[in-house]
Amino acid sequence: MKPLKCIAAVNRDRGIGKDGRLLYHLHEDMRRFHDLTVHQRIIYGHHTLATFPHGRPLSDRENIILSHDSSLTIENARVMHSPDELFLYLDETEDERDVFVIGGESIYHQLLSYCDTLYLTYIYDDSEADAFFPELNESWAIDSRSSLYHEKGMDYRFVTLKKTGSGSIIETENKEA
Repeated sequence: MKPLKCIAAVNRDRGIGKDGRLLYHLHEDMRRFHDLTVHQRIIYGHHTLATFPHGRPLSDRENIILSHDSSLTIENARVMHSPDELFLYLDETEDERDVFVIGGESIYHQLLSYCDTLYLTYIYDDSEADAFFPELNESWAIDSRSSLYHEKGMDYRFVTLKKTGSGSIIETENKEA
């Protein structure tokens, strides 16, 4: 199985959500998410599904939902019940498409170690959250970062990290860099 990729929007405290909703709805972030994941495979939890428009799987992608609920069935999505089942499926059906882990908190914690690339939107904000992205260790290094964006009174940038180096974007990212 080829390595997974991960995509997330995080604030300074690694916050990603509050009360079952995304913390941020930023136009350029949503466009980047679309551009990176369209026609790819995406993995997420069933709680994340509820945050999508009309609570339905995203179009133009293979939607894979990871859930412990053995009775869960979702139209236009594959439901897997464990990481082992997921990895077996990915091995058996591997193709040229990338596989993106898109959330939420539990899924990020379960699958981040299988990822080799992380696409973060780093938002310079301190909004309160109750769902968090995992803390990154020194095996992640910044590969690239965009210029600063400003939207809805917040500054943010896109940062790509690769697994192999040292440094943690969560701890070291600053606006001046």
